[in-house]
This record gives sequence, C-alpha cells and structure tokens, in this order.
Amino acid sequence: MSETVPGSFVPVGPTTCVTGFAPGGSATCAFTDQAKGQIVVTKNTSGGNAGFTFTLSGAVSATATITTTGTSMSGSGSVTFAGLPPGTFTVSEGPNPDFVPFGSTSCNATVTPGATFTCSFTNFKKAAGFMTGGGQIHNNFSMVANFGGNARGTSGEPATAKGHFNYNRIGLHLNGKVDNVLLVDQFNHTMWFCFTDSKTNNAYTVKWHDQDEPNQGQDTLSLWSGCNPAVLMPPPGSEAGIGPFDRPVEKGNVQWHPPQ
Repeated sequence: MSETVPGSFVPVGPTTCVTGFAPGGSATCAFTDQAKGQIVVTKNTSGGNAGFTFTLSGAVSATATITTTGTSMSGSGSVTFAGLPPGTFTVSEGPNPDFVPFGSTSCNATVTPGATFTCSFTNFKKAAGFMTGGGQIHNNFSMVANFGGNARGTSGEPATAKGHFNYNRIGLHLNGKVDNVLLVDQFNHTMWFCFTDSKTNNAYTVKWHDQDEPNQGQDTLSLWSGCNPAVLMPPPGSEAGIGPFDRPVEKGNVQWHPPQ
C-alpha cells in the first residue's frame, strides 16, 4: 500500500506499507503526516527605505529580498518562506552598506507542524550625530553616579568617532575617548556610542537620549560593559539601565545638536 502525500504536508516515516495476512485475516498499515509551516520575515527601517536580502538555511535553503516602503522616517516590508517541514531553521540578513542593524542579523526559528514563526529585523539608516551631556543618575544599584562628555560621528563608521566620556561613582571611575558611534536615531534624538577607559583599557557602551529642553527628568542614560553593535539594549548585569528601561538624568541634561 502506498500513500500520496498532499503538497501541504510532509510524511513522517515511510509512505509505503508491505504486509500480508492469512485467509480471512486482516492487517494494519499506519501513516503519519505533518502539516508544513512557514516563517514570516518582517523588516523595519528608520531614516529611509531600501532593499534587504535574507537567506534561509536548514532542511530547506532559500533567498528572498524585502524592499521596504513608507516615509523617510519609517518603512517596513515582509516576506514569507512557506512550505517548510517542521524543524529548526536560521534566517540571516545580508549587509546593506547604507544601514546599520539594530540588534542581531540572524534569527533562529523552530517551525512546528502547520505553524507560523515570525522573525523581525530593524535597521537604521547611517546618520551623523553630535550629542553632549552631563549630570547625575542613580544606577541599577541605587548608587549616585555622575557623568559627562560629548560624542560625535557617523553610525557604523568608527573612523569618524570623536569625543570623550567620564562616569564616576563610589568604587568605579571611568574616563576615555569615544572610539565608535554604533547607532544614531535622528528622529528620537538618541545615540549609542562606545568609549575605552584609559586606565583599564576596557570598552563600554553608552546610550543617551535627549527628550526635552530644559531637561525635566526625562532625558536618560544607560551604561554597560563591552562594545558590540548587536547589543543595543542594556543586558542583565549592566551598570545603568536594563533592557528597554534607561536611567533618568536627575540633575543636568543630555543635549542633541542638529547636524551642521
């Protein structure tokens, strides 16, 4: 006995059954199929629209392009990798020389029978930024910390980075040159940059945001160890800020300066 599997399913095990039975007897054949699933890839951009290439790897390999549409402030687009057998896949985003990724450029997807898995990617168009700031926060350990500095450069182009930054609280004193601007959000007046402490040679990432002028406790700052363009939200164990929650600047302010 042979089974014809519908195109929207994949067989689990053999599709044929060879058996026999004595006169007047019976035999049983069992077949199992699983519905195919799909991965929906969503692409979001800030600062402009462009085409982005995505590669699917796993039991099935494929390539697709998303061209985002929208305004100069934000754009979006999507593509679907359909007809996938249950299993584990990886979706990887190819580089675009005019954009900087916000977070990881790969997505590990586990497709279950008949289900849809979603992968989301965000990119910011490369942009120049200049910000200054100084003041006081309470860090993640409720300790008073003072900071000050300036950062200038184009996101994704370390050679353009200039400035310095210092951060001081009891037991921790950091001071060093700005050596990389990871991301600039011109619409929300936010910058991510790295500096290297001159004493320990350790790298740190700063995210600061200018909400209003004068500051009314809504400007924010985060600080964490390391300099990795794939880590743009304060991870667990950060000095200041955690996940999407940054520390408010209580005294002083953060200032966004329009591009000259």
